Amino acid sequence: MFRTAAMLGILLILFGCAQVPEEKKDARDPLQVLNRPVYDFNMQVLDAYLLRPAAVGYATVTPQPVRSGIVNFIENLQTPIDTVNAVFQGKPSNAGVGLARFLINSTVGVFGIFDVASEIGLELVEEDFGQTLGV
Repeated sequence: MFRTAAMLGILLILFGCAQVPEEKKDARDPLQVLNRPVYDFNMQVLDAYLLRPAAVGYATVTPQPVRSGIVNFIENLQTPIDTVNAVFQGKPSNAGVGLARFLINSTVGVFGIFDVASEIGLELVEEDFGQTLGV
């Protein structure tokens, strides 16, 4: 384990020493000398050998109902934030729907694992902070 971590550290240091040819430099990215090697490492090593196999393994091993429950749980955790953003945007109906969804899914839906609110007609309305700033 230590040997693998040491090799990865050495590779990161070597990638940091790479020079970008002058014609490929971009004035819009002053940290391009650092960004390019990190991006290449992420795409060629990290994604290919760690993240993609983990995602494929998760999708293969985990049954669809369990994955849906996890997504529902995470969406339920996001609902109070959506509700607050709806209030700040002056959308009381969306805020009411968000509050009702959160209460129903957190109780009847067992902490949001089951999306009971959608089944009774309370559809998810996503509001984000960018929209709030826009209003």
